[in-house]
Amino acid sequence: MAHVHTVAGTAVSSQRGGLRNISQQSMIVAFSLAYHDYEGVVLDPAEAPRLQHDLGDKNHMILRNHGLLTVGATVSSTFLALYNLQRACEMQVASQAGGEELIPISSEIMSRTEGLFASLMAQPPPRDLLWEALLRKLRQQEPDFET
Repeated sequence: MAHVHTVAGTAVSSQRGGLRNISQQSMIVAFSLAYHDYEGVVLDPAEAPRLQHDLGDKNHMILRNHGLLTVGATVSSTFLALYNLQRACEMQVASQAGGEELIPISSEIMSRTEGLFASLMAQPPPRDLLWEALLRKLRQQEPDFET
């Protein structure tokens, strides 16, 4: 699980319409996106079953008025899910800042893309190139992070 309170993520979490399908990046998370309504500062363990229920079988969650949360089978897949959700929020906030009417992606394209993503997700890649690249970068920048 990964959870952040970024400016863009919290901004989108505070919008009634949530994440809108206005960019290719938003489509990456659209088919695996859940929402959880704000219940106050999360100090009560009794909220956990409601969070789990709202997440269901999804990997991306927008916590209303709060931030972003992602889950995955591995650290790498969780990180990638968070990266994609965060980038989709950044693109939405940047698009809204322009003041122009936003162009939603049509339901026809969304349906076609959902089928494509489903087939891609059914076959995990043989190597996790993104994660490997991030670890190489981290090892270069922080050589003793693994010690």
